[in-house]
Amino acid sequence: MAENRKKIFEKIKEYHFEFKHVTVLFLILFIFQLIVSFINKAAIKNFLTTTQEWYQKESAEEIANLTATALELVIESISKTDKQDAEQRNKNHTII
Repeated sequence: MAENRKKIFEKIKEYHFEFKHVTVLFLILFIFQLIVSFINKAAIKNFLTTTQEWYQKESAEEIANLTATALELVIESISKTDKQDAEQRNKNHTII
């Protein structure tokens, strides 16, 4: 086991990493990170845009439904009061 570790360390020592190797590796990682960041930014922007459009559409539909329901209730209450007024007039005329 110890011999295997020594062999591994000796093989690693055979490769000489210079500063330019580390610099190139760092630049590659940095560029890759920039690319991933731009892709992520575009994806988030697209997601937020579609979500906002969906929310606006849903809100408009819900407000339309609530408005229609409120108007129906107002019309029903007006027609009920008209019927009640007519019935009340008929009762008053029959009493006299």
